Amino acid sequence: MSTKLTVTGASAFNALAAIAKNPRKQYVVPGAYPVGGEQESLLICLDKSPSMLETQPDGVVRMVAARNAAMKLIEASVYSQVGLASFSQTFQLHAEIGDRDRAQQMLGTIECSSYTFIIKALVNSYKLLRLQKTPVRRLILLSDGGANDLEWTDEQRFKHACELSRAAKSEGIVTDTIAFGEGADFTMQEGIAVAGGGRCIRADSTDELIRGMMQLEARTRGLLTGRK
Repeated sequence: MSTKLTVTGASAFNALAAIAKNPRKQYVVPGAYPVGGEQESLLICLDKSPSMLETQPDGVVRMVAARNAAMKLIEASVYSQVGLASFSQTFQLHAEIGDRDRAQQMLGTIECSSYTFIIKALVNSYKLLRLQKTPVRRLILLSDGGANDLEWTDEQRFKHACELSRAAKSEGIVTDTIAFGEGADFTMQEGIAVAGGGRCIRADSTDELIRGMMQLEARTRGLLTGRK
């Protein structure tokens, strides 16, 4: 059975040349994705609090590292309908789930502002994912701090965040989290991921962030394709 692909950018020539040499082999090409075959709705939600403008020990600004890692994740997620959002005191949807090209285009436009309202980010992300009809629905939330939604104490924030992700899990929505940088609240993000049926990745450098995102993508690809 053949799979129809859409190939964009410079990937087209290399993809066609490779397929011509070995048409029976299965290929995964950056910039190519199965038309109408996406099995996952993926929302990438990035922290845009002021601390994301700080420079990591490896010399890379956190937001720049997050953008680069998210771009690699979008390119690799060939079985996913991808959307992009960010959060600080407000939640902003930059690209609707399914608009892969816009998600890539809008990564460079995210501007940092005050606070880290993780509760608000979860509430709004789950609202969007509940509307999707794919077999798999997933949120990847990246933050370099801790929740400071003003309405709750630290204990209340942790409990409410876990309740939200647990409720989303009961509806088939998986939540993965990435605690990025030394100031990230790993306990909070691990709690959200565990309650949400996902994984929490701890990344203290740009390389670790990229590897972590690729690990999440590889895990999902294995679930969707039946491969390990």
